[in-house]
Amino acid sequence: MRKTYSAVRPKQRSRLRLFAGKHYFIWKRYVKWLTVKEKAANTFKRDALPCKVFEHATPLLRKLRQVDMRLRMPLC
Repeated sequence: MRKTYSAVRPKQRSRLRLFAGKHYFIWKRYVKWLTVKEKAANTFKRDALPCKVFEHATPLLRKLRQVDMRLRMPLC
C-alpha cells in the first residue's frame, strides 16, 4: 500500500528561533571540525594522480540546426 503525502505548509518560526537555530548549527559544525581526529588529507600535493578515473568535457558552444553561431557568441 502506497503512502500518499499531502502538501504541508512550513511551520512559522519566530525570528529569535531562526537566529538561534542558525547559530547553533554553525557552531556545532565548527566544534566538529576542531574535534574530529581524522582529517581529509594530511599533505597537499600538486602532482597529478597516477591514473585517470574518468574525464568529462562540456562544449560551451555547439552547432544547432537553423541557429546562426554569431548570435550565440558570449558578450565578454
